[in-house]
Amino acid sequence: WERAVANIYLEGHGIDPDSFPSWSSETVADIISRNPALSSIDFVTPRPGRPFPILSMSLMGPVQAMPFEVSGRAYRVYESTPLYAGVPVAANETYVQHRLGWITNNISRQVGGYVEPWAALAPEGASTYLAEDGT
Repeated sequence: WERAVANIYLEGHGIDPDSFPSWSSETVADIISRNPALSSIDFVTPRPGRPFPILSMSLMGPVQAMPFEVSGRAYRVYESTPLYAGVPVAANETYVQHRLGWITNNISRQVGGYVEPWAALAPEGASTYLAEDGT
C-alpha cells in the first residue's frame, strides 16, 4: 500500500519518496545548519504560491501491539505539515495486545508533541542523524 501510494502520488509528480518535506529553501538551510548530517538528504518543498498543506492522519499504536482489538483501539489525530509533525495534545495511552482472544500484553506509550517533519520520517529515528557529540 505504501509503495503504491508513493508511486502514484509522489513519484508520479517527480517527488522522491525518501525525501523529507520542508516549507522553503530557507527552512531547509536552517534545518541543515542545525543538523549537518542531513546535508546529503534530499528535501522537497511546495512550489511558490501554493497553500500551506496540513495533512491529518490516524495514529493507531505501536507495531508491537498489533493486531489491534477493535474495542481497544485508541486513535490519535496525527498532523503533518512542512514545518511540524505530531500529535497536538500529549497523553499516556495504553494499548492492549490480544492474541487468540487473550490479553497478552499492555503496552503504554506517551503520545503527543511536535517535531520537525524530517525527524518524524527518519526511518531509524532522528538520532541516526545526530553528530557524534549528540547535537
